[in-house]
Formats: sequence, C-alpha cells, structure tokens
Amino acid sequence: AIAIVSILLAHSGVKYFIFNLRSFDVPLMAFCLGISYYYSSKNVSYLRYVKKRIKRLLLPTILFLIILFSVFYMIDFFLNTPYHFDAHYIIHSFYMETSYGYGWIMRTFFLVSLSLPILYKLSEKASQLSSILLIFLGLVVFQCLLIYLEKAIPNDFQYWYDQIIPLSFGYCPIAFLGLVAKKINTKNGMKASLIMLIGLII
Repeated sequence: AIAIVSILLAHSGVKYFIFNLRSFDVPLMAFCLGISYYYSSKNVSYLRYVKKRIKRLLLPTILFLIILFSVFYMIDFFLNTPYHFDAHYIIHSFYMETSYGYGWIMRTFFLVSLSLPILYKLSEKASQLSSILLIFLGLVVFQCLLIYLEKAIPNDFQYWYDQIIPLSFGYCPIAFLGLVAKKINTKNGMKASLIMLIGLII
C-alpha cells in the first residue's frame, strides 16, 4: 500500500521534500514482487506463471491505454478541439517506453517477474546471511556489467537495450531481497541492510 501511494504521489505533481521522500516507491514494489512470488507462485510452472503475469500486468495496461486514448478522442471530437495525442505518442505509449507516460513501470514489473523463478532458485541456495549478501552483491555487479555493455551495443539498438535489459534487471536485486526476506531475522536484517546500502552506494 505504501509503495502504491508513493507512486501516486510521484505522478501527482508534488515537489521538493515529498517528491524525494517517495523515491523508494518502485524499488519497494519490486521488493513486494519477490515476497508475492515466494508465497503464491513458487510452485507454479513457468509457462503458467508467465501467462498469469501477462494477464495481470500487460493486458490491463494495454486496456487502460485503449480506454484513455479513446476517451480523449471522443472528448476532443465533441468539443471540436485538436486531439491531445499524436500517432507517434500513442504508438510509443503501447511500447511502454519511459518517455511516454507511466506504462514503463508495468513493463518493468513484468520483465522483473519473468526473472523471479530464476532468482527463487538462487534464493534456495542462500541459507545463511553471508550467502544472501554474496548473491545480492553478485546481482548488483551483474547490473553494473549490463550498464557497461551498453557501449558495445550498436547505436541503432542501444535505446531498446537500455529500455529492456539494464532498466528492468536493475530492480532484480531488490526483488531477490523480497524472496529471502523470510530468512532474515531482525538482528541479521540490520547488518544486511547496512552492507547492502554500502554496496548500492559503491
């Protein structure tokens, strides 16, 4: 609930302190994705899980965009005013790009969810705090590598690479923490939080 309220605040025009305060909204949602997968989907086949994610994340977003653009079209038609959106904006909104509305958040959650079964397999191997931290930091390092590899991608594909790979995988370390949250007690949780914070800053 906190994450959802934070996302709403982020896109409601608030400024300064409140806007900066809610900056953990999307990472918190990624954390919740990990927790949700652990309790509800870890025993579901991958294909069935992907179908369920498509129905719950992508299809509602597409339906919302269709309704949004249709409603604005009818309003502008009856008011005899220029349509709010051009074809370029509409098409790229359905691609769920970062510069065209907020559909990118749902696309990112979908792509993160596709990695959760793999992250869950990793979490099963992490029984101690040290192994949890090692896997977490490994995921952070891998994210840095993905960002660095962008330079090797041909210019024509760099934009889409950045939109799909580093942007989405960047939330996977946080989702991993959601998967292992039950294994971390309060005492170890404080230590883990400090080490992870240092790792993310570095």
